[in-house]
Amino acid sequence: MFKSYLKTTFRGLLNNRLYTFINVTGLSIGIACAIFIFMYIKNELSYDSFHVNSSNIYRVTSVQDNAGEINSIATTSPPLAATLKKDFPEIENVTRVGRWHADFKSGKDVFEEQNIYAADPSFLTVFTFPLIQGKFTSALLNPEAIVLTEKTAEKYFGKNWKTENVVGKTVSSKAGKSEFNFTVTGVLKNIPLNSSTQFDFLIPFSFLEKFDNAENQWAFSSYYTYIQTKKEANTNALAEKIKNHIATYGPNSSTLLQIQPLKDIYLNSHFAFNSELVSVGNMTYVKIFTVTGIIILLLACINFVNLSTARSIKRSKEVGLRKTIGASRGQLIFQFLSEALILCTIALILSGLLVEVFFPAFKILYGKDIQLKYDRSFFAGLSLLFLVTVLLSGFYPAFYLSSFQPLKVLKGVFVENKTKRFREAMILTQFTFSVVMIIAAMIISKQLKYLQSKDLGFDKSQLMYVRLKNPDVKKNYQLLKSDILQRADIAGITATTASMVDVSNSTNGIKWQDMKTDDDFLMTQMTVDEDFVKTMGMKIIQGRNFSKNFPADSMGYIINETAAKRMGMSDNAIDKKLTFWGVEGRVIGIVKDFNYQALTTTIQPMVLRYRPDEFHVNLIIKTKPDKIPATVTLVESLYKKYDTDGVFEYGFVDQGIDNLYKSQQGTGRIISSFTVLTILISCMGLFGLAAYTTEQRTKEIGIRKVLGASVASITSMLSKDFVRLVLIAIIIASPIAWFGSYKWLQDFAYRIDVDAWVFVAAGISAIMIALVTVSFQAIKAAIANPMKSLRTE
Repeated sequence: MFKSYLKTTFRGLLNNRLYTFINVTGLSIGIACAIFIFMYIKNELSYDSFHVNSSNIYRVTSVQDNAGEINSIATTSPPLAATLKKDFPEIENVTRVGRWHADFKSGKDVFEEQNIYAADPSFLTVFTFPLIQGKFTSALLNPEAIVLTEKTAEKYFGKNWKTENVVGKTVSSKAGKSEFNFTVTGVLKNIPLNSSTQFDFLIPFSFLEKFDNAENQWAFSSYYTYIQTKKEANTNALAEKIKNHIATYGPNSSTLLQIQPLKDIYLNSHFAFNSELVSVGNMTYVKIFTVTGIIILLLACINFVNLSTARSIKRSKEVGLRKTIGASRGQLIFQFLSEALILCTIALILSGLLVEVFFPAFKILYGKDIQLKYDRSFFAGLSLLFLVTVLLSGFYPAFYLSSFQPLKVLKGVFVENKTKRFREAMILTQFTFSVVMIIAAMIISKQLKYLQSKDLGFDKSQLMYVRLKNPDVKKNYQLLKSDILQRADIAGITATTASMVDVSNSTNGIKWQDMKTDDDFLMTQMTVDEDFVKTMGMKIIQGRNFSKNFPADSMGYIINETAAKRMGMSDNAIDKKLTFWGVEGRVIGIVKDFNYQALTTTIQPMVLRYRPDEFHVNLIIKTKPDKIPATVTLVESLYKKYDTDGVFEYGFVDQGIDNLYKSQQGTGRIISSFTVLTILISCMGLFGLAAYTTEQRTKEIGIRKVLGASVASITSMLSKDFVRLVLIAIIIASPIAWFGSYKWLQDFAYRIDVDAWVFVAAGISAIMIALVTVSFQAIKAAIANPMKSLRTE
């Protein structure tokens, strides 16, 4: 019986090539998109789940209250971990993580290494990163020990490092003037891409603790604390118990503690001041792509259902004959589901080819080095996806076609009003989704362009920053600055303690004249030189800039507008006393507000300090247009005069700022791509239905032409029903798209206004797309010779 169904199905597919092409192509694209989105969702949700104890690992975070200003950060103080282990029996293990950077030598080569984590010995017990060489119980016990990853071992010891056994070998490094020799005590497998901790080196926390001199600094919140709870522990009760734990050791502290599940760190972290170890994702985007995947697959299935029911008149006699000769309804349902199964199988095979071909492009859109793994979970997900596709596409046509009454259909009695209304509802659904996607893509694109073009309060173009790592260079930066300034290609240069890319060095404890009691708040600070305001293209709106001609300026401050307003001195700030880190000085100027963090946050209070004799860690150089490559080469050669062994590290402010929106840019690219596919699938279905409608009305078109109807009137007649549905879809889609866009835009402190023209443009685009799709078939029918359609009955 199945063999008979197979023959009938393939014969029908070959006899209806357009129907077959549209269904197979649409389903292939839909399944391929669903596979890509499944990989995206699987990767996003899999972060940190590979650790054996992942369900019992939590990160301890801080909530700081500064005069009513609440700030949550991911870091805690160094002494906290030991007290947690001592005071709470529910905690089985604790570990701390800190960040370090230094120059490492490999032969004659020197590498600037930023991905260095300092961790307690328990780190390799709490987190189960596989160790290839060495013992995890002793790898971090010695303060001079170091653990490498596979790629780092290959980088420093060559491709044959595994056969040589690098444990016991040394690697030398330099941080500032200090030099260190570390002994390799282990090699880890490369850190999985879906890990919220990404590092190349592990050094003992005891090394960093002495280096930072922070052993008992309760107010120094710069480290990450992780706890591993016992399996039977009540984590809700534990979270409540440790909430006020810091007050036990620091009675005057208002800092509260919270615990965050390890698996929540990547997708559900929203901490201030960019305090994460690595860039995190966003659960909102996971939800957006889940819905997008469902929509695209649903649209492909709608095409199948629409075209199947549209062909119902042709197949009605087949159903009638089969029932007359004894076929049961169950057999017919099985036959039509078999047809859907065969079509979906073909589509699945083609979708696999599409995934293989377009996977490199998907990685570029996603912006991550995701891997295509054909593992058990992939095939389980694919099987479920295939089953859902077969049922969505085949269920309704199978039950509808098998319901025909043989006596009526064999007499030619066939009422199509119900199926016509159903198809119209499906077209309406398709174009509603398409219009929503078009509007979403337009708003995302507009917002991203706004982020890139918004006036930040300073000129970010042609700004190059250079890291000053050597203490001698930091101290004598004026010499390097003077050498660079003498060159003709330099438009300006300044020294600062920040690179202007997401500045996050905030502090409290600032005092000012006429300050109210306990009116404390966080203020971001930067140390700058006298050329900072000019080089950055900023504007002083009150007072003046720092100057070498005024020695007292070394005790002076410039604040931004927000700080002046917060301190109640917007109109009379000049010469007011301000004490910062115990140094009393006076406000000499107010600078116009400028954005120094991502535009997801508002401008915060900022103070600029002028300390010519203190260290500056960055030079920011304003280059002349079209001179950037030559300037980089020039500055590097001059830098090497003062730091012969160090690594020249530089970047560009505008590129750094653009990278702050990397995840949003990836989202925009993917949404735009899927919008095109959504429109394509919808148009394919519309094209098929237009072809079917035209075929059904061939004789009517012929009669109308004989009676004098023009091509335009016939085209209008065949198109108006489809255009009407698209207009209704625009009305339905607009409020849905507006609400979704409004919610997404709330993530940005600075955002576009959603103008009416976006909806008008999306609507016109949808109408034009529908008209072009339908008009092809309509015009083809309208210009056909009417004698051919009227020659025979």
